[in-house]
Amino acid sequence: MAVVTLNNNAPNVKCGADKVLTCTTTSATLSGSSTTAGVTYAWAASNGGNIVSGGTTATATVNAAGTYTLTVTETATPDVQQQMAVVTLNNTLPNVNAGRTKY
Repeated sequence: MAVVTLNNNAPNVKCGADKVLTCTTTSATLSGSSTTAGVTYAWAASNGGNIVSGGTTATATVNAAGTYTLTVTETATPDVQQQMAVVTLNNTLPNVNAGRTKY
């Protein structure tokens, strides 16, 4: 007699912390992960986002504010799990004071 069991647990996924772009920080690295063995990664950008590199890896580099969704798929089963990270743009101008004009 053989016993066959079904593993219907979706793989776990973490896409890391949200990031902020500024006038001096023009790209960010999104660090995804999964402790589930045998998974593939796929990042997708929406709401203005742009993936520069790493779109099919756990770590993606982005250069635009937007929403980034990491999809982790277990290769042995069709189980899929997703998580989102948000990248925002802080374009607040710095305070500048040159002092009084002297003649």
